[in-house]
Amino acid sequence: MEFDFVSLFVIVTIGALCPVFADRIPGKTIPETVFLLVIGAVLGPYGLDLFAADESVSLLSELGMAFLFLLAGYEINPDSLTGSQGRAGLATWAASFALALVFGAALPDVGFGSLANFALAIALTTTAIGTLMPILKERGVLGTAVGDSIISYGTWGEVAPIIAIVMLLSARSAWKSAFILLGLAVLCVLIARRATVVRERGSRFYRSIEAKADTTSQTFVRLTIWLLILLVTVSAIFDLDIVLGAFAAGFTLRSIMPDGDHALEHKLDAIGFGFFIPVFFVVSGAKIDLAGVFAQPILLVALIVALVVIRTIPIFVATSIHRETREMPAQNRASVAIYCTTALPLIVAVTSIAVRADAMPQEFASTFVAAGAITVFLMPLVGQLAYQVVDAQTVHKIGLEAAGGQQDRSAGEKRRLVDLGTRFEVERMVYSDAPARDVAIIMAESLGFAEDDPRIDAITERIESIRRLRGDEVRGLSFTDRRRLHHEEIRRIREARMKAHRKYLKHKDKQRNRA
Repeated sequence: MEFDFVSLFVIVTIGALCPVFADRIPGKTIPETVFLLVIGAVLGPYGLDLFAADESVSLLSELGMAFLFLLAGYEINPDSLTGSQGRAGLATWAASFALALVFGAALPDVGFGSLANFALAIALTTTAIGTLMPILKERGVLGTAVGDSIISYGTWGEVAPIIAIVMLLSARSAWKSAFILLGLAVLCVLIARRATVVRERGSRFYRSIEAKADTTSQTFVRLTIWLLILLVTVSAIFDLDIVLGAFAAGFTLRSIMPDGDHALEHKLDAIGFGFFIPVFFVVSGAKIDLAGVFAQPILLVALIVALVVIRTIPIFVATSIHRETREMPAQNRASVAIYCTTALPLIVAVTSIAVRADAMPQEFASTFVAAGAITVFLMPLVGQLAYQVVDAQTVHKIGLEAAGGQQDRSAGEKRRLVDLGTRFEVERMVYSDAPARDVAIIMAESLGFAEDDPRIDAITERIESIRRLRGDEVRGLSFTDRRRLHHEEIRRIREARMKAHRKYLKHKDKQRNRA
């Protein structure tokens, strides 16, 4: 028991220090998740052996993964799965899976249609959307056009492999697995419908839990955790991956509260990202056999290349021909494809199943997990750089256009570098319904303009013209597409409005202090 607490102390110490390390990197290019994985590998059983992932720590890690996918499922709008981009995402995953099957069959000792073939194909086509969510949120990509596309394609890269694990890697027959999946879906629908009826009718039970939501009872948090543990338990009883139950809990929660609950979200973020999720990432890093990985560098590189080719190319092609994304700059389409190549949690699950079934050597599995861990660092970094080439320059572009270009800049005025997070945030506000003047003031501040700079008026006019153009594009859509767009953007607009207002108030406070 003492050793359990020592291991937990080392793990939470890593979790507490990693945000500091990530903040010290210029430009914040390396996500905090990468530090958790790398330090976990270095200090874990295969490294300095300062902690052990024993049964109690592993349980906390499993809960961390459950919280990660609960929050990921809650963030995802169901329309992103069933809309036109969502359908394209499913078709793209199927194409990637077919490519992965052919690739696996070409390897020695892997027969087409064998368990090893299916395991390799599933692992090569997964997208770690749960892992990506905190990275996208941290960088402000969520809510942008690129962020929406990543969610549409990446969600199917998580959900479809989970279903494939149940159908193709289970010891049960296919019809039994399908029946269990159907039963889980029915259970989620029944819970969502009953909870929605109770909420909409304002029954005595609902009024009671609502009244105690912000007291020491924390009723909404407790019921959310009850839902999570219920569906994870059902998944465990029927030998399903717990990721499926956690994802289903997130979707069910979103169905119950389609407009979201910011107070509940903050509380769940605090519980998940404050404790459980860092434990999951550190323990995942501890499972990487560093010596085994470095002993097979060619295999490591080959697996990373396979992940990139099999997942990135189909998504880039799909976004290039799909009507909603083909007008995106090529760099943005590449950014979507590269982000969606990030993989890890399901690689751990798939390789564990394959190793237990003697369909994959442990050394190969460790190298595969290491390749997945590297994509968590490499793909968001490359995807960020690709996105920065175009949309992240919106702040500077509008400012320069409004000012009449480079020639109107004074000789002593240098181009001010704006951190990437601010660029993403301002870009979202440009396309929100926040007052154009307020957005222009924030943009001018980020560009280093003086408070009375006349270019602020020009920036305001430019923002308004962009919004008018976007309005014309929206009016040209069909009723169905316009309705879907409205539902997708309503949450984004609310968040942008709140952020813009807070920025504006902060700006006003600065002006008063200077006065």
